[in-house]
Amino acid sequence: MFLIERLIGVSAYCLALLVTWLLLEYTTANQRTVLRIYLVVLAVMAFLYEPYHTADLYRVNEMMEQFATYDFATFFQELVAPSSVPTARVLYWIIGKTGIYGLLPALVTVICYGCVFYILNKTSELYYIGREHIATALLFFMATGNYMMVVSNVRTMLCFALIAVCYFRETVEKKFTFFHILLYLFAVTTHTLGVVVVALRLLCPLFNKELPTWRRAIYPLGVLMGGMVMLLFFGKNMVTLVASVTDKFSEYMFGDAYSYFWEYAIDAVLLLLELVTLYYFRRVRTDVQRNVSNMSHLLVLCLLPAVAFCFEFSTFHRLVSMLVPLITLPVMAVATSEGARVRFGVYRIHLRAIIQIVSLVLLVLSCARGSLCSFKFFTL
Repeated sequence: MFLIERLIGVSAYCLALLVTWLLLEYTTANQRTVLRIYLVVLAVMAFLYEPYHTADLYRVNEMMEQFATYDFATFFQELVAPSSVPTARVLYWIIGKTGIYGLLPALVTVICYGCVFYILNKTSELYYIGREHIATALLFFMATGNYMMVVSNVRTMLCFALIAVCYFRETVEKKFTFFHILLYLFAVTTHTLGVVVVALRLLCPLFNKELPTWRRAIYPLGVLMGGMVMLLFFGKNMVTLVASVTDKFSEYMFGDAYSYFWEYAIDAVLLLLELVTLYYFRRVRTDVQRNVSNMSHLLVLCLLPAVAFCFEFSTFHRLVSMLVPLITLPVMAVATSEGARVRFGVYRIHLRAIIQIVSLVLLVLSCARGSLCSFKFFTL
């Protein structure tokens, strides 16, 4: 079904990715410029994406069309205030009013991959990591097929990307501003899964050996007090949010489960590659790890539920193919830049070469049988 349309869409995606990877890997073209151009290309493709009627974006478009019939006061009172994801609904209403529904996936693409490229560029600058290692991390991330989750599912990757870039700035760059709090609030009010990821993020300081023992000891008290303040001012909304998370968890665990063999297979390979990368990162010299080790704490905390709920496809897929790759980016760049080698019998193969080969295989699988195979711009 839609063979020609999908072939054109998938080919365009692969061509853009491979050209970007080769430019970073084998030329001296400015890294930031290459990634900016690639971001524009991704956004244009997202704008042109035509969802099938079973795609999430198709339902979102219908929702935006419906929301646009409301004036803001009525819309806010009836559909925003009682919702556990009010930010997402306001965003849908705004874009619905324009009537240009392609703006939503294009905007989300710019935000999500803007965060990804920010992490890659800053990792390169802070640790003097060569372009070839950044290119490898980029190839790995884009080969997972998460692009379809950005342009179609919309909310999940938007939520994850904002949390990942905030945590990167706080732990690797040692920067924290009030704006980060707003971004965290934006994330948790965009998708209920954001509550779980932010909770995992709040656990990370307990594993930060750079902090004095006394600070780690009183940290839970600080989090508890912050939670009580939030409950005092936003009690009703927080109760709604927690109830929504609980309902979603029950739905995923005990409801009718959706599963797909090829996506499961792709995610299993991804999980193995992420674990191997984490293992070799741990063997890098401490002076090279520096603050990136804090990213690995969140990586471990996200991998634990991924493994624990591997039997539930939706949770497993979201964590392994969307959230964990985001956090893996700086860890992978540092690990490969240190020349890590994987032993196979008497052979020792560069970790970077293994990541490249596996990523290309995953890209083929994602395009042929995974989420990317449904990407198209039009219907003949």
